[in-house]
Amino acid sequence: MAGYATILHSRSLSSEEKQAREEHFIHLMYLTMTYKWQAVLSYHGTVLLEIERGHAVWGDSFHHLDARILQRHFKSLVRP
Repeated sequence: MAGYATILHSRSLSSEEKQAREEHFIHLMYLTMTYKWQAVLSYHGTVLLEIERGHAVWGDSFHHLDARILQRHFKSLVRP
């Protein structure tokens, strides 16, 4: 996430892209409270892939990926 935070400091981002990326970053941090870290990383990678392939742009909704990727990766609320 440190690398992603560095991207957010880039002066080459438009204000719209920066805002969308910041919202995505915040969403990722909220996801870590409920889902296993590896699942959150997989979700983030899928979002990036969708954008790189031209199927989405920053600011689009990725909630359809939330359900598909994260649904079986809840953190255990009870520690053994």
